[in-house]
Amino acid sequence: MEYEFLTKENVERTVVAVWSSLTSSPSGSPVSREACIFLLSLATVLPASRIAGMKLGDLDFEHSVWHDPRRKREQLPTVPLTRLTKALIGHAYSFRGDRDGDYLFPGHRDPSAPVSGSSLLRAFRRAKIEPRQLLASPGYDLPTLAIWIMAFDGVSRDANLAAAHRKVDIWRLSEFYNPYRWLFEQRQFALGRLETALMRIVGLSYSDPLFSQPGVRQPTGPGPAPAANAKAQTI
Repeated sequence: MEYEFLTKENVERTVVAVWSSLTSSPSGSPVSREACIFLLSLATVLPASRIAGMKLGDLDFEHSVWHDPRRKREQLPTVPLTRLTKALIGHAYSFRGDRDGDYLFPGHRDPSAPVSGSSLLRAFRRAKIEPRQLLASPGYDLPTLAIWIMAFDGVSRDANLAAAHRKVDIWRLSEFYNPYRWLFEQRQFALGRLETALMRIVGLSYSDPLFSQPGVRQPTGPGPAPAANAKAQTI
């Protein structure tokens, strides 16, 4: 069982189990605000606790970026938004009330407080899907699942690390590139590939109801917007 996670087939089967347990059929839309947190964690390669602290004022749909507040020793916190992540954010917004304040997920406002993995296991049980051991183990969470998806899809190690906000040696590139711009573009590329892979695995298309949430501004093309106008690239 300990090696099962390393096969493409089992990774994809787990993605289908996660996605189907957190979305309704046939629309494919998230079933709850909490489901949006977990799906965004998978689609952005970030921990659910970090997604839970998302503020509306940090979202820039025009440039397809989320200006996530900088963490200690982090090189560049900006997260490119794909069409899929923007659609999930739109559905999360639809669960909000008139007095929910500045946070996209009121009630989950402290990014330092972990979102319990038991919430995901409850979602599996509601969908009558047997939880997989890899998701019940501390070392195998949704961002790790996303990293394996990208790796199996041929995304380079540096781009994979950039997408996961893990340490990348960007200063070796400073003679030839703006290292922060390079980091953003690697993250943008990797998340675009992740979106394509996720949609293929779970059978989504841009014509599905998930991408037509009423009242939510949707991007016009696949993947993240070009980085040239994103203010975060010069951070």
